[in-house]
Amino acid sequence: MFIGLSTGCLYKNKGPISKDAINDISSTGCNAIELCAASKDRIYQLDSISNSDLKAFDYVSLHAPDDVIFDGSTNAKMVLDEILKQHERLDFDLVVIHGHNVVSRNVLKNYNLPFAIENHDTHFGKNVAEMELVFKNFDGNMVLDVLHSYIAGKSSAELTKSMNDEFKNRIVQIHLSGLGVHDDSQQHYPIYITRQLDILNSIPKNIPVIIESVLPKYDSIDKVLAELKNEYSYVKSYLLNGMK
Repeated sequence: MFIGLSTGCLYKNKGPISKDAINDISSTGCNAIELCAASKDRIYQLDSISNSDLKAFDYVSLHAPDDVIFDGSTNAKMVLDEILKQHERLDFDLVVIHGHNVVSRNVLKNYNLPFAIENHDTHFGKNVAEMELVFKNFDGNMVLDVLHSYIAGKSSAELTKSMNDEFKNRIVQIHLSGLGVHDDSQQHYPIYITRQLDILNSIPKNIPVIIESVLPKYDSIDKVLAELKNEYSYVKSYLLNGMK
């Protein structure tokens, strides 16, 4: 089973698209990683990453920018061209895009990329009906973010179950984090701290899991690495052994 971490977990402590962030993720011993290029400028930072930097991982996904609307515009085409260029070098297993960023039926179809559409909690794509409309624009795979569905479901895992029931043949990756609020209102919190077992128990089986829990800002790299390992170890133990 693929269980890994997003480099976005580290964004309060270092640049998410960097060799340093990748090495920190690798230090946990996980077999999967998601490169968090959630803003347009980060896509171009991928030039600094090589295949050898990712050799510790059996599964590599990319989170596409959340500040780009994929509508067929020149801006969208430039970003998609860059993602394709990076995919041809780094061979991503998946390219994750939020549903509300996809507004053109054809724009993604012009690119031979392993796209998957992610649900949300406040933007379009926050329930089954809205995700059905997303897939009318793009008949492809899905990333189920179980925190987004937990928040949209008013702190209940029922929406996650409904999403899984409806889209189980589309879901190819899980995003996981705990519900807790950072000092800047960021909601992706380490689940080894929040211990929301209903979120953990809602995860479908045998699908790659990427942990998106954002670490607070720490004063030392040793603390960053320790907390990163704590989060990964807790999630892995729970998912594989049912640890409470």
